[in-house]
Amino acid sequence: MHRYPHGTGFDRIVLNIVVRTVKRELNILAPDRSCARVLAYMKACPQVEGPPPLRVELKVERTHGFLRLCFAPGFTAEGSASHILSELHRVHFHYTREEYPGSPLIHGGTLSTNRGHIVFVGDRGAGKTTLLLHLASLGWPVAADEHVVIDGEMAIPRPRSLRVKSGALPYLSPRASELVRASPSTPDWEGSLIYAVEPTVFGQPWLIRRSPLLHLVMLRANHGGRSKIRELDRDSALELLLPNVILPDTQKATALAWLRSATGSAKCWELWNGRLDDAQDIIYRAFIDG
Repeated sequence: MHRYPHGTGFDRIVLNIVVRTVKRELNILAPDRSCARVLAYMKACPQVEGPPPLRVELKVERTHGFLRLCFAPGFTAEGSASHILSELHRVHFHYTREEYPGSPLIHGGTLSTNRGHIVFVGDRGAGKTTLLLHLASLGWPVAADEHVVIDGEMAIPRPRSLRVKSGALPYLSPRASELVRASPSTPDWEGSLIYAVEPTVFGQPWLIRRSPLLHLVMLRANHGGRSKIRELDRDSALELLLPNVILPDTQKATALAWLRSATGSAKCWELWNGRLDDAQDIIYRAFIDG
């Protein structure tokens, strides 16, 4: 069951859910409020630098007691609202691949500064999303927590809301935790809620831009301990990075060359992600103030 607290805006459900990719604006048309409540989990409306997006309409209809999504000629998905939501995630990823067919994708989160992107990469449990959520709640320019598209020597965060597990909430301030709980949510396989949080809920702009990769940060979990950082040589960083890269189906050699080129001018770091206030101070001193 998807939950939306009353008085937060999500009790006033609209039937048109807007979702951006880098080059498209997807308008998902839900047939009724109950369906819209589920599909609102997809909503992502950042400001994306560049030409006006191509507008795409994705209509969801009720038929024979089920929902039907017609994505393209010859493609139809039918099932429950949760199944349609899953298919829409697949459609969004498909469009990203179509927009950048030869690009590698880094599985990582992004802070975007005026000089370039700071990309955080870590294994599951390293606390990447929790760290980025903490920074976003304090007004830092968080752009994404899922994928970064490498386009030649440049990087572009994939537009998508932050996906926040309930376990991250105790690490936030009461106000930030309340804002997360007011965001759309869906249960995982164990019944725990995962929230879809747009950075704009914390009061700052959400901007997606094509910029150089300024810093590449490999996260290590050190939960409960102190955060600390050290600089990595480029080859060691690439060795740690590669398991977190999705290559295209073809032209893999070119994609790897792009990856090496994009990371070539970036400073590489290993950050032990412990107490979040420590991590914030380290990130500010190393990447912003420095």
